[in-house]
Amino acid sequence: MNEKGFQQLFNCYNIGIKYLNIILHQNVYKIESRNVKNYQARNIIAYKSQDLITKSKEKEKIKAEDNNNINRKNLTKKCNYRKISKNKKKNP
Repeated sequence: MNEKGFQQLFNCYNIGIKYLNIILHQNVYKIESRNVKNYQARNIIAYKSQDLITKSKEKEKIKAEDNNNINRKNLTKKCNYRKISKNKKKNP
């Protein structure tokens, strides 16, 4: 888990405490009038396992394509050989 994940976790925790306090004041203490609209507000992103699998496959595919492109670039590099004059070839 990285720093962004911890921030989201603590943010959800604080929002949960806020909603619990609202419910406490509305239903238990009956200080405020009951408002049901805010109970289902969510601050999370829901993932399905199939979505996660397809995302990971897409990442692997992109990574494989990048590796293939790098290999192709390496194969197409021209080798620069030193040119030897005819006189040096004859005289070792």
